[in-house]
Amino acid sequence: NDNIKIGRDATAYLLGLGHRRIVHATETASMALNTGDRQEGYEQAMRAAGLKAETVVVQGMDESWETACERRMLAWLEQHRQALPTAVFAVNDTVCVGIIRAVKRFGLAVPGDISIVGCADLDLARALSEPLTTIDQDSYGMGRRGVTLGVARWLGGNTATPVREIHPHRLVERMTTRRLEPAAPPPASTKEKRGRVKRGKEVAAA
Repeated sequence: NDNIKIGRDATAYLLGLGHRRIVHATETASMALNTGDRQEGYEQAMRAAGLKAETVVVQGMDESWETACERRMLAWLEQHRQALPTAVFAVNDTVCVGIIRAVKRFGLAVPGDISIVGCADLDLARALSEPLTTIDQDSYGMGRRGVTLGVARWLGGNTATPVREIHPHRLVERMTTRRLEPAAPPPASTKEKRGRVKRGKEVAAA
C-alpha cells in the first residue's frame, strides 16, 4: 500500500466531515516501517488545510497495547483538556482499542465527542461495541497477489524482473465517526429582539 496516501486519505475524510482539531495517534517509529509514512500523509493533509498537525505516541517498544495505549492516551487527554481534539486518526486498528477506552474513561463519547479512524480493517474493527471506521488495506488481496507473482517468477526460473506494485486501499465507514454540524448562531439578546420588533412595527405603519 501507499501508506503516505493512506494517511492523507484518512485525514481528508475527517476534514470532509467538518473536523479541524484532528490528532494523529501513533507508535514508536521503529515499531513498523509504515508508521512514519502514515504520519507524513496526515501532516500533508493538515498543512494543505492550513491546520496545525499534532501527534501523540500511544505505544512504545516492549509495551503491551492493551494497557499502554489507554494509559498514554488518557494522560494526553488530561494534559489537553482545554483544547481537546474532535477527531483522531490512529496508525492502526489495534491502538484504537486503547484510545476508545481512554476517551470513555475521560468521560467523553465515541463518536459523539471524538471521532476515531483506524487503519488495517482487522477483525477486531468489526467486533468492537462501536464498529470502527478504518482503512481497509485488503491484506488478503495483497497476499494473493504476492503469491501469484512469486510463483510466476519461480516458474520462470527466477529470471523475470521483480515487480513492485502498490495495492489499492479503501475507507470503510462504520460507527466511530460523525459529521460535525455547523455552529449555531448565538441567541439574540433581549435588546436585539426588541429592536427587531420595533423596526417591524415602523415598517408596518409606513
